[in-house]
Amino acid sequence: MAAIAATATQLALPNCPNKCGNVTIPYPFGVTKKCSMGPEFSISCAANGTAFLWTSNIPVTNISVDLGEIQVQQYRAYDYYDELGNNINNTPEFWVAPPYTISGTKNKFMAVGCDTYATFRGYRANQERFITV
Repeated sequence: MAAIAATATQLALPNCPNKCGNVTIPYPFGVTKKCSMGPEFSISCAANGTAFLWTSNIPVTNISVDLGEIQVQQYRAYDYYDELGNNINNTPEFWVAPPYTISGTKNKFMAVGCDTYATFRGYRANQERFITV
């Protein structure tokens, strides 16, 4: 007897777009207000076919309802200093709004460079859960 793993078909609501570029948009996500379960599940679709999470500038690369995850592409953090040691440019913080959380097993956190210090903080319900240094 063979074991067969069944996966749910990822469908958008009727009369709702199910793609943004190469990203499939299954319900509860949607590209219009009537197509998503709520604003936190809204995907904005740029003219070039890039899907963005909610009203952010965070590109979405994959949505899997079966796995309960949404994959996003995030920038590399950086700091630039002038010859006097003054910070002249850096990246902003990456913040994930509820109902989303960051996977504790599917991400890598690295800091590379001279005199480098990096932190990663996790929060849930306004309480700090962990810090990685």
